[in-house]
Amino acid sequence: MLTKEASNLIGLFVLFFIASFFLANSILLCVSLIPLFTFLLGILVDAPKNVKITRSGLRTSVWVGEVLEITLHVEIEDGIGVVTIIDDVPSVFSLVEGNNLKVLWKGRKKKSLTFSYKVRCSKRGSFVIPPVKWESRHVLALKETVYGESGDPFELTVKPRIYNVRRLRGRYTTSIFPVPLRSIVKIGPASTDFKDIRDYTPGDPVKFINWKATARRLTAPHNVPLVNEYEKEGRQTVWIFLNASKKLEVGSNIENPFEYGIIAAVTLLYYFLSRGYRLGMYIYNNRNELFYPETGMKQVFKLMKKLINLEACSGKERLNEAIELNKRFILRYNPLCIIVTCLNKEDPEEMLQAVNRLISLRKGKRRKPPILVVNILPEDMLSRGGTYDEHSKVILHLMSRPLVKALRAAGVSVLEWNPRKESFATKLLRQVKGR
Repeated sequence: MLTKEASNLIGLFVLFFIASFFLANSILLCVSLIPLFTFLLGILVDAPKNVKITRSGLRTSVWVGEVLEITLHVEIEDGIGVVTIIDDVPSVFSLVEGNNLKVLWKGRKKKSLTFSYKVRCSKRGSFVIPPVKWESRHVLALKETVYGESGDPFELTVKPRIYNVRRLRGRYTTSIFPVPLRSIVKIGPASTDFKDIRDYTPGDPVKFINWKATARRLTAPHNVPLVNEYEKEGRQTVWIFLNASKKLEVGSNIENPFEYGIIAAVTLLYYFLSRGYRLGMYIYNNRNELFYPETGMKQVFKLMKKLINLEACSGKERLNEAIELNKRFILRYNPLCIIVTCLNKEDPEEMLQAVNRLISLRKGKRRKPPILVVNILPEDMLSRGGTYDEHSKVILHLMSRPLVKALRAAGVSVLEWNPRKESFATKLLRQVKGR
Protein backbone atom coordinates (compact mmCIF):
# COMPACT_ATOMS: atom_id res chain seq x y z
CA MET A 1 0.00 0.00 0.00
CA LEU A 2 1.04 3.59 -0.68
CA THR A 3 2.04 5.89 2.14
CA LYS A 4 1.22 9.47 2.93
CA GLU A 5 4.42 10.58 1.20
CA ALA A 6 3.21 9.02 -2.07
CA SER A 7 -0.08 10.91 -1.76
CA ASN A 8 1.83 14.13 -1.16
CA LEU A 9 3.81 13.64 -4.38
CA ILE A 10 0.60 13.12 -6.37
CA GLY A 11 -0.86 16.21 -4.71
CA LEU A 12 2.18 18.29 -5.64
CA PHE A 13 1.98 17.13 -9.24
CA VAL A 14 -1.71 18.03 -9.50
CA LEU A 15 -1.17 21.40 -7.82
CA PHE A 16 1.69 22.50 -10.08
CA PHE A 17 0.01 21.13 -13.20
CA ILE A 18 -3.24 23.02 -12.57
CA ALA A 19 -1.31 26.17 -11.66
CA SER A 20 0.75 25.96 -14.88
CA PHE A 21 -2.45 25.49 -16.91
CA PHE A 22 -4.27 28.52 -15.49
CA LEU A 23 -1.16 30.72 -15.42
CA ALA A 24 0.10 29.46 -18.79
CA ASN A 25 3.54 29.00 -17.22
CA SER A 26 5.78 26.41 -18.83
CA ILE A 27 8.22 26.48 -15.90
CA LEU A 28 5.53 25.30 -13.48
CA LEU A 29 4.61 22.60 -15.96
CA CYS A 30 8.20 21.32 -15.92
CA VAL A 31 8.32 21.53 -12.13
CA SER A 32 5.14 19.44 -11.87
CA LEU A 33 6.88 16.62 -13.69
CA ILE A 34 9.47 16.22 -10.89
CA PRO A 35 7.08 14.75 -8.27
CA LEU A 36 5.38 12.73 -11.00
CA PHE A 37 8.57 11.06 -12.15
CA THR A 38 9.68 10.57 -8.52
CA PHE A 39 6.41 8.80 -7.79
CA LEU A 40 6.59 6.60 -10.89
CA LEU A 41 10.20 5.67 -10.18
CA GLY A 42 9.48 4.94 -6.52
CA ILE A 43 6.58 2.55 -7.09
CA LEU A 44 8.72 0.45 -9.43
CA VAL A 45 11.13 -0.30 -6.55
CA ASP A 46 10.14 -2.56 -3.65
CA ALA A 47 11.41 -2.52 -0.11
CA PRO A 48 13.51 -5.54 0.97
CA LYS A 49 11.18 -8.44 1.74
CA ASN A 50 13.22 -11.62 1.60
CA VAL A 51 15.30 -11.30 4.80
CA LYS A 52 16.88 -14.47 6.21
CA ILE A 53 18.48 -14.40 9.65
CA THR A 54 20.08 -17.30 11.51
CA ARG A 55 21.63 -17.44 14.99
CA SER A 56 24.76 -19.25 16.10
CA GLY A 57 26.58 -19.67 19.39
CA LEU A 58 23.39 -20.67 21.21
CA ARG A 59 23.32 -22.82 24.32
CA THR A 60 20.40 -24.38 26.11
CA SER A 61 21.63 -23.55 29.61
CA VAL A 62 24.01 -21.10 31.28
CA TRP A 63 24.83 -20.03 34.83
CA VAL A 64 23.68 -16.84 36.48
CA GLY A 65 26.17 -14.08 35.73
CA GLU A 66 27.64 -15.90 32.73
CA VAL A 67 28.18 -13.95 29.50
CA LEU A 68 26.50 -15.41 26.41
CA GLU A 69 27.65 -14.43 22.93
CA ILE A 70 25.04 -14.53 20.16
CA THR A 71 26.01 -14.23 16.49
CA LEU A 72 23.52 -13.28 13.77
CA HIS A 73 23.99 -14.09 10.08
CA VAL A 74 21.87 -11.88 7.79
CA GLU A 75 21.14 -12.35 4.09
CA ILE A 76 18.94 -9.96 2.03
CA GLU A 77 18.35 -10.83 -1.60
CA ASP A 78 15.88 -8.31 -3.06
CA GLY A 79 14.64 -4.75 -2.66
CA ILE A 80 16.28 -1.43 -1.91
CA GLY A 81 15.98 0.42 1.37
CA VAL A 82 16.88 0.57 5.03
CA VAL A 83 16.62 -2.66 7.04
CA THR A 84 16.48 -2.66 10.85
CA ILE A 85 17.21 -5.90 12.72
CA ILE A 86 16.14 -6.35 16.35
CA ASP A 87 17.00 -9.41 18.44
CA ASP A 88 14.92 -9.18 21.61
CA VAL A 89 16.48 -10.47 24.84
CA PRO A 90 14.84 -10.71 28.29
CA SER A 91 14.74 -7.42 30.17
CA VAL A 92 16.72 -8.91 33.08
CA PHE A 93 19.70 -9.54 30.78
CA SER A 94 22.32 -6.83 30.48
CA LEU A 95 24.16 -5.96 27.27
CA VAL A 96 27.92 -6.02 27.87
CA GLU A 97 29.34 -5.80 24.35
CA GLY A 98 28.02 -5.04 20.88
CA ASN A 99 24.41 -4.25 20.08
CA ASN A 100 21.35 -6.39 19.49
CA LEU A 101 19.93 -3.72 17.14
CA LYS A 102 21.41 -3.23 13.68
CA VAL A 103 20.49 -0.73 10.95
CA LEU A 104 21.89 -1.37 7.48
CA TRP A 105 21.44 -0.17 3.92
CA LYS A 106 20.40 -2.63 1.22
CA GLY A 107 21.31 -1.51 -2.29
CA ARG A 108 20.81 -3.18 -5.62
CA LYS A 109 23.16 -6.08 -4.89
CA LYS A 110 22.63 -8.97 -2.50
CA LYS A 111 23.51 -8.04 1.08
CA SER A 112 25.25 -10.38 3.55
CA LEU A 113 26.24 -9.39 7.06
CA THR A 114 27.41 -11.07 10.28
CA PHE A 115 27.45 -9.36 13.66
CA SER A 116 27.46 -10.48 17.27
CA TYR A 117 26.78 -9.16 20.73
CA LYS A 118 27.22 -10.36 24.29
CA VAL A 119 24.70 -10.37 27.13
CA ARG A 120 25.10 -11.20 30.79
CA CYS A 121 22.42 -13.57 32.09
CA SER A 122 21.68 -11.74 35.32
CA LYS A 123 18.75 -13.74 36.70
CA ARG A 124 17.89 -17.42 37.00
CA GLY A 125 14.86 -18.86 35.24
CA SER A 126 13.64 -20.29 31.95
CA PHE A 127 13.41 -17.76 29.13
CA VAL A 128 12.11 -18.10 25.57
CA ILE A 129 14.12 -16.03 23.09
CA PRO A 130 11.72 -15.13 20.24
CA PRO A 131 12.63 -15.13 16.53
CA VAL A 132 14.68 -12.21 15.26
CA LYS A 133 12.47 -9.30 14.23
CA TRP A 134 13.21 -7.11 11.22
CA GLU A 135 11.64 -4.22 9.38
CA SER A 136 12.47 -2.69 6.01
CA ARG A 137 11.63 0.78 4.79
CA HIS A 138 11.16 1.85 1.17
CA VAL A 139 14.02 3.83 -0.28
CA LEU A 140 11.70 6.83 -0.89
CA ALA A 141 9.21 5.95 1.84
CA LEU A 142 6.47 5.64 -0.79
CA LYS A 143 5.37 2.19 0.36
CA GLU A 144 4.47 1.00 3.82
CA THR A 145 7.14 -0.49 6.08
CA VAL A 146 7.47 -4.26 5.85
CA TYR A 147 7.70 -6.20 9.13
CA GLY A 148 8.81 -9.78 9.54
CA GLU A 149 10.48 -12.41 11.72
CA SER A 150 13.21 -14.87 10.89
CA GLY A 151 14.70 -17.85 12.65
CA ASP A 152 13.25 -20.11 15.32
CA PRO A 153 12.63 -19.31 18.99
CA PHE A 154 14.76 -21.16 21.51
CA GLU A 155 14.51 -21.76 25.23
CA LEU A 156 17.36 -20.70 27.48
CA THR A 157 17.67 -21.97 31.04
CA VAL A 158 19.66 -19.80 33.45
CA LYS A 159 20.71 -21.90 36.43
CA PRO A 160 21.60 -20.54 39.88
CA ARG A 161 25.36 -20.48 40.24
CA ILE A 162 26.80 -23.21 42.42
CA TYR A 163 29.78 -22.05 44.42
CA ASN A 164 32.46 -24.71 44.70
CA VAL A 165 33.07 -25.48 48.37
CA ARG A 166 36.31 -27.41 48.70
CA ARG A 167 36.33 -30.47 50.90
CA LEU A 168 37.97 -29.73 54.22
CA ARG A 169 40.53 -32.23 55.31
CA GLY A 170 43.08 -32.38 58.07
CA ARG A 171 43.44 -33.43 61.66
CA TYR A 172 43.76 -29.98 63.13
CA THR A 173 40.70 -28.23 61.81
CA THR A 174 37.22 -28.14 63.20
CA SER A 175 34.06 -26.35 62.19
CA ILE A 176 32.46 -23.77 64.46
CA PHE A 177 29.02 -24.63 63.07
CA PRO A 178 27.52 -28.13 62.90
CA VAL A 179 27.90 -29.27 59.32
CA PRO A 180 27.91 -33.07 58.88
CA LEU A 181 31.65 -33.10 58.12
CA ARG A 182 32.18 -33.82 61.81
CA SER A 183 29.08 -36.00 62.24
CA ILE A 184 30.11 -38.71 59.78
CA VAL A 185 28.98 -42.21 60.69
CA LYS A 186 31.45 -43.65 63.21
CA ILE A 187 30.67 -47.33 62.64
CA GLY A 188 30.39 -49.40 59.50
CA PRO A 189 32.74 -50.62 56.78
CA ALA A 190 35.41 -48.30 55.45
CA SER A 191 34.77 -46.66 52.11
CA THR A 192 37.29 -45.63 49.46
CA ASP A 193 37.10 -41.92 50.42
CA PHE A 194 40.40 -40.86 52.00
CA LYS A 195 40.01 -39.00 55.31
CA ASP A 196 43.35 -38.65 57.09
CA ILE A 197 46.72 -40.18 58.01
CA ARG A 198 47.12 -41.19 61.65
CA ASP A 199 49.36 -43.25 63.92
CA TYR A 200 49.04 -47.01 63.86
CA THR A 201 46.97 -48.56 66.64
CA PRO A 202 46.74 -52.29 67.43
CA GLY A 203 44.07 -53.92 65.32
CA ASP A 204 44.54 -51.77 62.19
CA PRO A 205 44.78 -53.83 58.97
CA VAL A 206 48.28 -54.06 57.56
CA LYS A 207 47.00 -53.10 54.09
CA PHE A 208 46.13 -49.63 55.43
CA ILE A 209 49.75 -48.82 56.39
CA ASN A 210 51.14 -45.92 54.36
CA TRP A 211 54.71 -47.10 53.81
CA LYS A 212 55.91 -43.94 52.08
CA ALA A 213 54.71 -41.68 54.90
CA THR A 214 56.17 -44.10 57.46
CA ALA A 215 59.56 -44.01 55.73
CA ARG A 216 59.70 -40.21 55.92
CA ARG A 217 59.54 -40.28 59.72
CA LEU A 218 62.26 -42.90 60.31
CA THR A 219 64.33 -40.31 62.17
CA ALA A 220 61.44 -39.26 64.41
CA PRO A 221 61.73 -40.01 68.16
CA HIS A 222 58.57 -42.13 68.13
CA ASN A 223 58.88 -44.24 65.03
CA VAL A 224 55.30 -45.52 64.79
CA PRO A 225 53.90 -46.59 61.42
CA LEU A 226 51.31 -44.36 59.80
CA VAL A 227 48.07 -45.73 58.38
CA ASN A 228 45.51 -44.31 55.99
CA GLU A 229 42.14 -43.63 57.50
CA TYR A 230 39.05 -43.74 55.30
CA GLU A 231 35.53 -42.43 55.74
CA LYS A 232 32.99 -44.90 57.05
CA GLU A 233 30.10 -45.86 54.83
CA GLY A 234 26.81 -44.32 55.85
CA ARG A 235 24.62 -41.41 54.94
CA GLN A 236 23.71 -38.56 57.21
CA THR A 237 20.62 -36.46 56.49
CA VAL A 238 20.40 -32.73 55.82
CA TRP A 239 17.10 -30.84 55.81
CA ILE A 240 16.85 -27.36 54.29
CA PHE A 241 14.06 -24.91 55.09
CA LEU A 242 13.99 -22.21 52.41
CA ASN A 243 12.00 -19.01 52.89
CA ALA A 244 10.21 -18.02 49.66
CA SER A 245 8.26 -15.04 50.97
CA LYS A 246 7.82 -11.91 48.87
CA LYS A 247 9.11 -9.95 51.85
CA LEU A 248 12.58 -11.10 50.85
CA GLU A 249 12.37 -9.37 47.46
CA VAL A 250 13.78 -6.09 48.76
CA GLY A 251 16.16 -4.40 46.37
CA SER A 252 16.12 -4.93 42.62
CA ASN A 253 14.45 -7.80 40.78
CA ILE A 254 17.93 -9.19 40.07
CA GLU A 255 19.69 -8.65 43.41
CA ASN A 256 17.71 -9.32 46.58
CA PRO A 257 17.81 -11.70 49.59
CA PHE A 258 15.38 -14.09 47.88
CA GLU A 259 17.67 -14.60 44.87
CA TYR A 260 20.75 -14.99 47.05
CA GLY A 261 18.85 -17.39 49.32
CA ILE A 262 18.31 -19.65 46.32
CA ILE A 263 22.03 -19.47 45.51
CA ALA A 264 22.87 -20.48 49.09
CA ALA A 265 20.37 -23.35 49.00
CA VAL A 266 21.67 -24.62 45.64
CA THR A 267 25.27 -24.53 46.86
CA LEU A 268 24.41 -26.42 50.04
CA LEU A 269 22.33 -29.10 48.32
CA TYR A 270 24.96 -29.72 45.67
CA TYR A 271 27.72 -29.85 48.28
CA PHE A 272 25.98 -32.41 50.48
CA LEU A 273 24.37 -34.56 47.77
CA SER A 274 27.62 -34.82 45.79
CA ARG A 275 29.20 -36.31 48.92
CA GLY A 276 26.61 -39.00 49.46
CA TYR A 277 24.37 -37.38 52.08
CA ARG A 278 20.62 -37.73 52.11
CA LEU A 279 18.94 -34.36 51.63
CA GLY A 280 15.37 -33.10 51.86
CA MET A 281 13.95 -29.62 51.40
CA TYR A 282 10.85 -27.72 52.37
CA ILE A 283 10.03 -24.33 50.82
CA TYR A 284 7.77 -22.46 53.20
CA ASN A 285 5.57 -19.53 52.21
CA ASN A 286 5.23 -21.27 48.83
CA ARG A 287 2.23 -23.63 48.82
CA ASN A 288 3.82 -26.38 50.91
CA GLU A 289 6.64 -27.35 48.52
CA LEU A 290 8.08 -30.54 50.02
CA PHE A 291 10.90 -32.69 48.62
CA TYR A 292 11.39 -36.03 50.34
CA PRO A 293 14.92 -36.88 51.50
CA GLU A 294 16.87 -38.70 48.80
CA THR A 295 20.45 -39.14 47.72
CA GLY A 296 22.46 -38.80 44.53
CA MET A 297 22.53 -36.45 41.57
CA LYS A 298 18.95 -37.30 40.70
CA GLN A 299 17.91 -35.30 43.75
CA VAL A 300 20.19 -32.46 42.61
CA PHE A 301 18.45 -32.27 39.23
CA LYS A 302 15.01 -32.47 40.82
CA LEU A 303 15.67 -29.62 43.23
CA MET A 304 17.51 -27.53 40.64
CA LYS A 305 14.55 -27.82 38.26
CA LYS A 306 12.28 -26.44 40.96
CA LEU A 307 14.61 -23.68 42.14
CA ILE A 308 15.36 -22.40 38.63
CA ASN A 309 11.76 -21.25 38.17
CA LEU A 310 10.86 -20.65 41.81
CA GLU A 311 8.89 -17.45 42.36
CA ALA A 312 8.36 -15.69 45.66
CA CYS A 313 4.82 -15.91 47.05
CA SER A 314 2.79 -13.75 49.39
CA GLY A 315 1.92 -16.69 51.63
CA LYS A 316 1.83 -16.32 55.40
CA GLU A 317 3.03 -19.75 56.44
CA ARG A 318 5.14 -19.54 59.58
CA LEU A 319 8.34 -21.49 60.05
CA ASN A 320 6.79 -23.15 63.11
CA GLU A 321 4.01 -24.52 60.90
CA ALA A 322 6.55 -25.76 58.39
CA ILE A 323 8.41 -27.61 61.14
CA GLU A 324 5.21 -29.30 62.31
CA LEU A 325 4.44 -30.44 58.76
CA ASN A 326 7.90 -32.02 58.55
CA LYS A 327 7.92 -33.36 62.10
CA ARG A 328 7.86 -37.01 61.05
CA PHE A 329 10.98 -36.58 58.91
CA ILE A 330 12.87 -34.75 61.65
CA LEU A 331 12.06 -37.43 64.20
CA ARG A 332 12.93 -40.22 61.79
CA TYR A 333 16.20 -38.97 60.29
CA ASN A 334 17.49 -36.69 63.07
CA PRO A 335 18.99 -34.38 60.38
CA LEU A 336 21.14 -31.32 60.31
CA CYS A 337 18.54 -28.56 59.83
CA ILE A 338 19.51 -25.52 57.76
CA ILE A 339 17.18 -22.49 57.63
CA VAL A 340 17.88 -20.11 54.74
CA THR A 341 16.20 -16.75 55.27
CA CYS A 342 16.68 -13.04 55.97
CA LEU A 343 16.28 -12.38 59.68
CA ASN A 344 15.39 -8.74 59.04
CA LYS A 345 12.15 -10.01 57.46
CA GLU A 346 11.35 -12.60 60.12
CA ASP A 347 9.20 -12.05 63.18
CA PRO A 348 11.62 -12.47 66.13
CA GLU A 349 9.10 -14.13 68.45
CA GLU A 350 7.90 -16.59 65.81
CA MET A 351 11.47 -17.37 64.77
CA LEU A 352 12.53 -18.18 68.33
CA GLN A 353 9.46 -20.35 68.86
CA ALA A 354 10.22 -22.27 65.68
CA VAL A 355 13.86 -22.83 66.62
CA ASN A 356 12.97 -23.95 70.14
CA ARG A 357 10.45 -26.37 68.69
CA LEU A 358 13.11 -27.71 66.35
CA ILE A 359 15.51 -28.18 69.25
CA SER A 360 12.86 -30.08 71.21
CA LEU A 361 12.42 -32.52 68.32
CA ARG A 362 16.11 -33.38 68.22
CA LYS A 363 17.20 -36.79 69.42
CA GLY A 364 19.87 -36.94 72.08
CA LYS A 365 21.22 -34.28 74.42
CA ARG A 366 23.90 -32.40 72.55
CA ARG A 367 25.68 -29.36 73.84
CA LYS A 368 25.11 -27.64 70.52
CA PRO A 369 22.08 -28.66 68.45
CA PRO A 370 22.83 -29.27 64.74
CA ILE A 371 20.81 -26.31 63.51
CA LEU A 372 22.21 -23.68 61.17
CA VAL A 373 20.51 -20.41 60.19
CA VAL A 374 21.85 -18.79 57.01
CA ASN A 375 21.04 -15.09 57.34
CA ILE A 376 21.18 -13.11 54.06
CA LEU A 377 22.21 -9.55 54.93
CA PRO A 378 20.24 -7.01 52.83
CA GLU A 379 22.05 -3.78 53.80
CA ASP A 380 24.33 -3.38 50.78
CA MET A 381 21.59 -4.40 48.34
CA LEU A 382 19.51 -1.39 49.38
CA SER A 383 22.34 1.11 49.60
CA ARG A 384 23.20 3.48 46.75
CA GLY A 385 26.22 5.04 48.38
CA GLY A 386 24.67 8.22 49.80
CA THR A 387 25.14 9.59 53.30
CA TYR A 388 21.66 8.59 54.39
CA ASP A 389 22.09 5.13 52.91
CA GLU A 390 25.13 4.54 55.10
CA HIS A 391 23.02 5.35 58.16
CA SER A 392 20.21 3.07 56.95
CA LYS A 393 22.71 0.23 56.55
CA VAL A 394 23.70 0.59 60.18
CA ILE A 395 20.06 0.68 61.28
CA LEU A 396 19.20 -2.45 59.26
CA HIS A 397 22.17 -4.24 60.76
CA LEU A 398 21.20 -3.26 64.32
CA MET A 399 17.59 -4.32 63.82
CA SER A 400 18.52 -7.98 63.47
CA ARG A 401 21.12 -8.06 66.31
CA PRO A 402 18.71 -8.98 69.16
CA LEU A 403 17.34 -11.95 67.18
CA VAL A 404 20.82 -13.13 66.19
CA LYS A 405 21.95 -12.88 69.80
CA ALA A 406 18.91 -14.82 71.04
CA LEU A 407 19.43 -17.58 68.46
CA ARG A 408 23.06 -18.00 69.40
CA ALA A 409 22.13 -18.03 73.08
CA ALA A 410 19.82 -20.96 72.30
CA GLY A 411 22.77 -22.84 70.83
CA VAL A 412 21.90 -22.28 67.18
CA SER A 413 24.68 -21.48 64.71
CA VAL A 414 24.03 -18.34 62.66
CA LEU A 415 25.96 -17.80 59.44
CA GLU A 416 25.57 -14.23 58.22
CA TRP A 417 26.30 -13.75 54.53
CA ASN A 418 26.76 -10.44 52.76
CA PRO A 419 26.76 -11.35 49.04
CA ARG A 420 28.24 -7.98 48.08
CA LYS A 421 31.42 -8.68 50.04
CA GLU A 422 32.17 -12.37 49.52
CA SER A 423 30.91 -15.52 47.86
CA PHE A 424 28.96 -18.12 49.77
CA ALA A 425 31.78 -20.65 49.39
CA THR A 426 34.25 -18.20 50.93
CA LYS A 427 31.86 -17.56 53.79
CA LEU A 428 31.55 -21.27 54.52
CA LEU A 429 35.30 -21.74 54.46
CA ARG A 430 35.74 -18.86 56.91
CA GLN A 431 33.83 -20.90 59.47
CA VAL A 432 36.73 -23.33 59.79
CA LYS A 433 39.37 -22.68 62.41
CA GLY A 434 42.32 -24.49 63.85
CA ARG A 435 41.98 -26.57 66.95
